[in-house]
Amino acid sequence: MRTDHNDMLAPPLPREWGLITDDGPVPLESVALTGTVTGLAASLTMVQTFRNDRSTPIEAVYVFPLPDHFAVTGLTAVLGGQEVIGRIDERGRARDDYEEALAHGHRAALVEQERGDVFTAQLGNLPPGEDATITLHLAGRLAVDSGEAALRIPLLVGERHHPGVPTATDPSGDGVWPDTDQVPDASRVSPPRRPGPTGVGLTIEVQVESAGLLAGTPRVNPTLLVAEAPSGWMLTNSPDTDLDRDLVARFGLHTAATTASAIFTADEDDPTQGTWQVVVNPADAPAPTPRTVVLAIDRSGSMSGWKIVAARRAAARIIDSLGADDSFLVLGFDHQLASPADQQGPAPATDRNRYAAVRWLSGLEARGGTDLDKPLIAAAEALADVAGERILVLLTDGQVGNEAALLRIMAERLTGSRIYALGIDHAVNATFLRRLAAVGGGRCDLVESEDELDLVLQQLHRRIARPVARGLAVATDGVHIDRDFTTPTFADLFPAGPTIVTGRWRGTLDRAPEVTVFAETDEGVREWQASVSLPGSLGGALRSTWAQAHLEKLQDDLAIGRRGVSDDMITEFSLAHQVLSPFTAWVAEGPDGVTGPLQTVAQPVATHYLPYLPAAAMPMMAMPMTEIHASVRLAPEDTDVPAFLREPSSPSRHRRRTQEWLGLAAPSERSDEQDPAMPELDLAPFADRVRDILARFHAGGDPALARELAELLSDLESVGAPEDLIEALAGLPDTVEELVRLWERHAGSPLEDDTPDLR
Repeated sequence: MRTDHNDMLAPPLPREWGLITDDGPVPLESVALTGTVTGLAASLTMVQTFRNDRSTPIEAVYVFPLPDHFAVTGLTAVLGGQEVIGRIDERGRARDDYEEALAHGHRAALVEQERGDVFTAQLGNLPPGEDATITLHLAGRLAVDSGEAALRIPLLVGERHHPGVPTATDPSGDGVWPDTDQVPDASRVSPPRRPGPTGVGLTIEVQVESAGLLAGTPRVNPTLLVAEAPSGWMLTNSPDTDLDRDLVARFGLHTAATTASAIFTADEDDPTQGTWQVVVNPADAPAPTPRTVVLAIDRSGSMSGWKIVAARRAAARIIDSLGADDSFLVLGFDHQLASPADQQGPAPATDRNRYAAVRWLSGLEARGGTDLDKPLIAAAEALADVAGERILVLLTDGQVGNEAALLRIMAERLTGSRIYALGIDHAVNATFLRRLAAVGGGRCDLVESEDELDLVLQQLHRRIARPVARGLAVATDGVHIDRDFTTPTFADLFPAGPTIVTGRWRGTLDRAPEVTVFAETDEGVREWQASVSLPGSLGGALRSTWAQAHLEKLQDDLAIGRRGVSDDMITEFSLAHQVLSPFTAWVAEGPDGVTGPLQTVAQPVATHYLPYLPAAAMPMMAMPMTEIHASVRLAPEDTDVPAFLREPSSPSRHRRRTQEWLGLAAPSERSDEQDPAMPELDLAPFADRVRDILARFHAGGDPALARELAELLSDLESVGAPEDLIEALAGLPDTVEELVRLWERHAGSPLEDDTPDLR
């Protein structure tokens, strides 16, 4: 079906950055998210509109995110002017049916789940000049944390670090990263990028009804607009909103008359069973107990800018909140680990130690790749034999591709430790961070801007406090609670709650049952009588929300190797409840379209974090640096691009000249003079990184070196470093002597002082 697959070891530069997509316009015209939120429950639809403005039939491929805590419960497509209802099936069969439909000239659509929050839509046999739509039906609930409810609308799949060695097999997807031995589907979750606006129209119209739960005017992103409505609020977007970040609306919660409330609904197809949900509000926090806290701070290249500043501030706030009976360890990580004064283990939280740690944090800068396994293993070793509360706080954007392997490390090595994640990003990997925290019995907070950071930090010290109550259990007098389908299985109540537990019931729901919640506290077993409601209109949404949560639990159990959980079990559950999973897919087949070869067009998405070297080249330092540099600067002769893209030049010059050619930047003359708008140049903070890269290059290189070089180039340009210096560094190994000379000229100090035999 596809006419070609690009060489993933050296893909053409323009396709890599999304500057030029094959030979014509990109297909995605618009995205519309509409629906209603009633209290904490939500029912939404997402409509993706595609148009083929090319001269040949195409297959459009679009990688996109969906809100956390939401399930894909249906698909409707308009193909060839006809509405087609999709069906869910085992993923392999659905994909075969889609491929067969295209082979027979039929229009067809396919939607698959790649990660908890990453999905792929494929729409094939779209003739020239024709429109088509894919509508996804979503059901879920708002996230509840720190006394607030939040509706997070992600619009972008951010760049992720995919560790491992590229495999020699054909890529499994149309992305810019090669599949690796550790992330065999990396090419399916790495869409091409484009600088500047995406050009995709966005419409958000979500009606929010308080339902007696939501209070006050919601806090929203600057581009998310809120207006008063008769029973709540209407959320819309400003016209200039681009698909380049998460949009978030946060709502206050009314204080409940009781400390626990419950909802029971019956299934439409079988009223003798249904879904329940219990919300428990926290009581006063218990007296503090000694804690051992490990803080793991992501300092990889994707954390550059405001994110590393936010991570430093958050870590410093946590350190300052520790008491004399606590101990702590700080770990900075990228592809390596670092700690203050090479600290080997937890140290008492004395004034001196806390001051030294905060001072060390102030110098932490973004660099390197995101090897998240290293801090998890180090934290497990540090917490293995300590007494009292054992806590790991992870501060990161979570942009990694090997989620399953990391969940296994958590389950195998960090048993008995609580995990708290602070996700910091405009487009955070929310689903993975929530699952990571859930495996460790903790919580996850998300920060999408500097303005939001202080509000989250106000609750952070309560996050790492001891639970108010442990092991929440629900009992009823009228129906039977199925313990095997209760999610989460072991729920605790924290000072910054509330806690939500959901599950399935069997019996006869002829009246509101009496519901009691039990939990263990330091004083013994405590119980709450819950107020109960029977809102029949929420039955489908509540069931789908529970099914999505239970699916995530089964996937986590599979990832950590828990006995009795298999792919087939997850597939059967997904099909039984009509909720999409990584082992199933939604497929729709439409009327006849065209026959013959199709041009596959991978829809480029907004640039989230743009390194200088192609993403596909990052993990492959097994080849010489000269070959990697060549793969950056050479585009094939038959590609319809301007001649300068085929001229040997540096990545920085390619980027600038390409932006000028596209009209995204004004033409400029080369100059070594400092931009008067830039702050005074200080290259001293980068000297150690340059020496380290050169020393490792002379030692033969390693798999992380290409990525570190790309991130160093990006950081240097961000502070206004002269272009000749950037080009000398990008041109390694042919420019070592020139680099040393230019460094002394621009930095005012020799580069080779601490690097013997540099030349």
